[in-house]
Amino acid sequence: MRLARSALRGATLPLTLIFAFGCDSPPAPTADASGRSAATASAAPVVASAKPSAAPTAVASEAPSSASAAPSASAPAASSSAVAGAPKFPSETPSAEPPTAEEFGAHTKEIVVKASGEQKCSTKVLRGWFELDCGAAEGLVRATKVDVEAGFDASRAVLEPNEGITFRWVAPLPADGSLSRARLWGKGLHEIFVTLTNTETGWKGQLSGKRPAE
Repeated sequence: MRLARSALRGATLPLTLIFAFGCDSPPAPTADASGRSAATASAAPVVASAKPSAAPTAVASEAPSSASAAPSASAPAASSSAVAGAPKFPSETPSAEPPTAEEFGAHTKEIVVKASGEQKCSTKVLRGWFELDCGAAEGLVRATKVDVEAGFDASRAVLEPNEGITFRWVAPLPADGSLSRARLWGKGLHEIFVTLTNTETGWKGQLSGKRPAE
């Protein structure tokens, strides 16, 4: 009986040891958990460090684009200033030589000049030159002299008088579209003023026996 009990006692020792080891087994998952938490903790800084490194890259890539956009933004301003100083439509720089009478004749469209019909005169603009052509008309005396008062280039103007019977005057218009005026006069003729202004629809003007108001 004693032998059996001692044998039993001897047999329980391994069970106790096994149970003890069994109780100690839970720390293993704890070790795994701590290992995972350590791994997670070590991985976290990697993710965190990736964010700051990405941010500077984005900023750096945007900086040149905004800087390169600056010159293009200033370009319209330069072009706007160029347009502001450009001649009004449709004025233009006169050609080196005036168009011939035949060329003006082929250019049948006349500009609007008040009273030109009453004076039996045609008024045309071609290649930056103005032509005032007045044929022979009963009861009308034609000018033999022209005094430029504004705008027209008198040094390049061409006058073709015919003893007060016909009159043809060709003069270059100002490229900047400024007001142009000339005084037509001669023997037996009450002075006539031709005034031209440039508008968005083209040159227009008037013939008047009275000096226009300034």
